[in-house]
Amino acid sequence: MSSPIKSEVKIAAAQDIGVRLDDLLEQARTEVAQMTGAQTGMNEGARAVAKLLTAVDSDIDNGVMDLQQAQMAKLYVNRAIAVLENLARHMGNLVLAANGKVTAFDKAVASVKTYQDAEQVRLASALAQAATEAATGATTTSHRPEKTIKQLRLDEAAVKPVPVAAPVPTPKKRGRPPKRKA
Repeated sequence: MSSPIKSEVKIAAAQDIGVRLDDLLEQARTEVAQMTGAQTGMNEGARAVAKLLTAVDSDIDNGVMDLQQAQMAKLYVNRAIAVLENLARHMGNLVLAANGKVTAFDKAVASVKTYQDAEQVRLASALAQAATEAATGATTTSHRPEKTIKQLRLDEAAVKPVPVAAPVPTPKKRGRPPKRKA
């Protein structure tokens, strides 16, 4: 049975840890939203840059650009599209990582909450037992035995005579025999 003071300290510590983990959870959720927005922006940017290809084609048709200039313009527009698509894929990977953080912090917060709830149940039980003991005047808490184990053994030794053991023959030594002096 834990004491009410210990339970209150544990509950307060769990509350403090839970609040900090909850703050980290909110930061991770904000990070997910930012990464998702960045990914959407990159995809929209790639689509907008891809529309420039039609502008290059219309410039060729209108005679503003010759074929060689149009090829160079299309080359760089396609490179810009590829860069934006790569950035969008990278943002997608960052979104997955941020979602993993959200899941981890969510589980951590739930774990701390479970611990805190269990400790509150223990506290309520300890307080109820203390109230019952105060009302009845009886104590049901565990107490030490009247004698320690050492005292019990000493008492047993005083009652029983210690048998005298027969001499035990020493075993023969192993190994090389000692050198003899000549």
